[in-house]
Amino acid sequence: MKVTFEEYQAMTYEIDGVIYTPEAIFLTEEVDGEIRHFAEITKTAEENYKNIINPPAPQPTTEEYLSKEVANIKINSMKKDVIITNALQTIANLKVEIMGMKGGNS
Repeated sequence: MKVTFEEYQAMTYEIDGVIYTPEAIFLTEEVDGEIRHFAEITKTAEENYKNIINPPAPQPTTEEYLSKEVANIKINSMKKDVIITNALQTIANLKVEIMGMKGGNS
């Protein structure tokens, strides 16, 4: 949103005695032979205030993201190993039980 410099100065947000100003890109243009100053508002004063009291959560770096993915893969692999170990133990127990029922004859 493009506003005059005077409008920009009036676009403050005050809370608890603290004044927040908008974020802007300042421009100078010639209008009707006169030099005028403008502000292209990129973030309102209220948005700046909200970002200060509730900053956006930091995004993980690629290294952090990949590290977490590797950890998840290792955890899933360990879970599968436990399932396979439990299945093999069950098979071994059943074999012992069957052998006991047959009287030890294989």
